[in-house]
Amino acid sequence: MRTSADVLAAILLWLPPSSRQLARLVCRRWRDVVDTRTTEMQSRAKPLVVTDAGSAHAVDDLSTGCHRVLWNGIPRDLPHERRNVIVGTCNGLICLCNNRKVDGVITVINPVTGEKLSLPPLLSTTGSPGSGYIVGWHEEYGFGYHPTTGRHKVVHVAAYDRKGNSHQVKVFTLGESSWRDVATGSVPRCQYSAGIVGVNGTMYWAAKRGRKLMALDLDHESLSFIKSLLDVSPGSWNLTEVRGRLGVVFYSFPHQF
Repeated sequence: MRTSADVLAAILLWLPPSSRQLARLVCRRWRDVVDTRTTEMQSRAKPLVVTDAGSAHAVDDLSTGCHRVLWNGIPRDLPHERRNVIVGTCNGLICLCNNRKVDGVITVINPVTGEKLSLPPLLSTTGSPGSGYIVGWHEEYGFGYHPTTGRHKVVHVAAYDRKGNSHQVKVFTLGESSWRDVATGSVPRCQYSAGIVGVNGTMYWAAKRGRKLMALDLDHESLSFIKSLLDVSPGSWNLTEVRGRLGVVFYSFPHQF
């Protein structure tokens, strides 16, 4: 005998994957059916955690914290291993930023096949690490994927330049040859300590002032504002992706005596 969940799953399977992603937002029941009855959700990539020491862990179960060690220390075959910081991972690809180069130099690698793609360098006059805007060039970058178009994109949110002008947002699509300007002039300064995070085809970051979230649609490459965040101090939280949704992690440090 078929249950109502079976009927709903049969209907949803007639929809394209992009529509099923939207159907997850209807209610919890629909989300559970999509997550458990469709192939693309069952095969969703697992979170990858990389420590400062260079070890990598695949998280099999977020609810229990169960994880596997993929490697200890930075693999020797990664380019410029001591200079690179991981910007992000997506569908098995790893995006690296060489912090020893001005504006950072981005390389996307496939650790399984050994393929590497070096992106053309950016020519800008942004403030350097340690200038009060960023700690390292990698903070200006984000790596995302749009499930409908199937395209991977690197996003660059530049800090204010040395003359105090507003920063720019640029996008590079893997498979193309150059960066594109998405927004210039009126973009609020980014709060880099909160991170630049990709969730379901949209890149998010926090504005330095006004407690607003910026959202960049990776399909249409349009930039918009999201409602204000909580009134919290910088450095006490950061953005993250949790089970296909945008999340905020709050943390505090014990008082030092």
